[in-house]
Amino acid sequence: MKSNRFIVFLSGAVLTVLIILSVPIRFEPYLFEEVGMAAGYGKDANSFGDITGDGKSEMISCAHGIAGYLNQPHCRCIEIDENFHPRIIDQINVPELTKGHHRSFPVDYNRNGKQELLVPVIEDEKLVLYVYQNPDWINPSMVILLDTLHYKDGETSPDVRLVAEWDADGDGFKEILLRVTNGFPIYPRRNYRVDLHKQEVLASPATSAGLMIDNYIEDESGHRNFTGNSWCPGNDHGMNELPYSDMFAYAYAFDAEMELLFEPVAEAAFPGRATSVAIGKHLYTCVVHSGQNPGEERRTVVKKRNLKTGTLIDSLELAPKDAILLAFNGGLLAVTDGYYWRMDKDLNVIKEDRDTRMCKVDFVKDLNGDGLEEFIAAERGTGNIYVWSADLDHVIEYPQTNGMPRRVHEIVNADGELLVGLDFGSFVSIFSYSANALYWMRWPYYIAVFGISLLISGYLFGKYRRNIELRYTREKELSRLQVLALKNQVDPHFTLNALNSIDQMYRKSEHEQASRFMTKLTRLVYATVRDSDKPLTSLHNELDFCRNYCALESFRQPDFDFRITVDEAVETFDIKLPKQFVFTHVENAIKHGLRPMKGPKMLEIKVWEEKGYTCISVTNNGAPLTPSAPGGDHSPTSGTRQGLQILNRMTALYQKLEKRKITYRLINNSAGGTTAEVRIERYGKGTDAKKTTAAEPTH
Repeated sequence: MKSNRFIVFLSGAVLTVLIILSVPIRFEPYLFEEVGMAAGYGKDANSFGDITGDGKSEMISCAHGIAGYLNQPHCRCIEIDENFHPRIIDQINVPELTKGHHRSFPVDYNRNGKQELLVPVIEDEKLVLYVYQNPDWINPSMVILLDTLHYKDGETSPDVRLVAEWDADGDGFKEILLRVTNGFPIYPRRNYRVDLHKQEVLASPATSAGLMIDNYIEDESGHRNFTGNSWCPGNDHGMNELPYSDMFAYAYAFDAEMELLFEPVAEAAFPGRATSVAIGKHLYTCVVHSGQNPGEERRTVVKKRNLKTGTLIDSLELAPKDAILLAFNGGLLAVTDGYYWRMDKDLNVIKEDRDTRMCKVDFVKDLNGDGLEEFIAAERGTGNIYVWSADLDHVIEYPQTNGMPRRVHEIVNADGELLVGLDFGSFVSIFSYSANALYWMRWPYYIAVFGISLLISGYLFGKYRRNIELRYTREKELSRLQVLALKNQVDPHFTLNALNSIDQMYRKSEHEQASRFMTKLTRLVYATVRDSDKPLTSLHNELDFCRNYCALESFRQPDFDFRITVDEAVETFDIKLPKQFVFTHVENAIKHGLRPMKGPKMLEIKVWEEKGYTCISVTNNGAPLTPSAPGGDHSPTSGTRQGLQILNRMTALYQKLEKRKITYRLINNSAGGTTAEVRIERYGKGTDAKKTTAAEPTH
């Protein structure tokens, strides 16, 4: 009983797992789903902002080369409707756009609810910032000179990025911080603070040339401090014209006036990578030592410093040989391909884990507006997107084949919902990231599915047990009928007569004949007890039993002869039938057809295949049966009626057990004698059809 309960419980558990895996119900705490795609007409660079002041985001698509209906670089303002169909609101044409993925910056510097569009362009060998205000997109409202560009071989390639926007002087208007990388000697990397209201530009002083700003932090007093990516920061192609261009990674920080807070500290020569973040009153640097110096191995070190003085406070060496450092929800996140560390501000590792989905091509964004940042990673090679929750306990995978996204945009739709845009250059895939309402229903769902699975498993197991019990009952009844058939069909005096015959042979000194007779009798007795617990036997065993019985009969009656012929196409070992089914007809033929007659007696058994059936005929040349039915079929005499009734019950039980038919009929031959024909369906319901070519030896 206990084992039965365990089987039902285990079956229910397995069925529960299969149902949960097959039913497309998602129980992740958050869902990251693609809701649309916006085509970028510029096919170059995109940004989003509320340019029209209607509360939803418009798409700014910039083209660096000739595109659009005007043959010059341009930016288009595109409205995206609720079905994510783009509609061009306006297009502005500008001189040569700067390179890179950030060619326009929507900023509401005057805080009037409408964002102005800032477009950095190259004009007359100068880096100029154009400012456009809605609704006048024809002419820029401001043209601000940032710096004179320096060319090499007649080319320049400045990349301008917006780092921060804030009210630095408290006049109610926002200032912006831009970072410019040129890639050619003389000011390859510069930082500019621009006061749009006063149209003033404050560039980083010459002493800080080459140190670029990537991120900022606002301390408790409201002051902003900046630090950046110091990975080979001041490379000026070996000309040594900048103070920080000696291929060192530096720890450094700026204040809001673009002044260095302390003299930059050289961390490592020829670093493999270096990243810096500022949190509160501290500066954190993550430097990958490349191991280029003799005896030095490649390693990654995270250091914590005082943000104002640069004084080293603590350090931590990480296991990977390459990593980047990010500020993440009030702490730190070190990431490398396949591994991550989450640390607090004191460099204590809170959580670390191996995860092949983690990679260094990453973004940190508050995707659902709850004040906590999510971590977004794009896998190299496949471009698959992975989104980790704020606690890094849950990850969502979104397979895609568009390659690596350039940026992650925050987009506000007409309903005020925050959406996520993955920028692939020529288009932006738009996603929603939200809490899953079904997440809290997962356990009731699992319990309900498990309960239903237990009921189904219990029902199926009960039905299976009933089928087993029914099959056992049928097999038991079939075995009883076979014993009864043997008891009724074998002459009660047969064994006694056989033993008397053996005794007489010995008395006549016919020892060899008596030995053969004894061997046949032994085989017959053995066959009656062989596999007595099994209701079915093979046709081979059945024919062997009939052969031994007929051989004994031929010893007792010299005028009796028999022949067994099996077609080569019949595989007698594979064909199953009830025990004594053929023998019943053999014994009836000898007992009621041949023994009463005088003269030569002949019994022939034939086996052949015919249209999916195995056919067996038992023919004798003895007395015919009394006809009682038309069409050549005859009913048995009273002497055989009981045995054939047992055969009829065997037939019904066999069909229920094996799911295939077995039939027989008795026919009076025109030349005299009777034929019993048995037909066994070769391939019944639930059996596999196959051809066989084995042969049965004949008598």
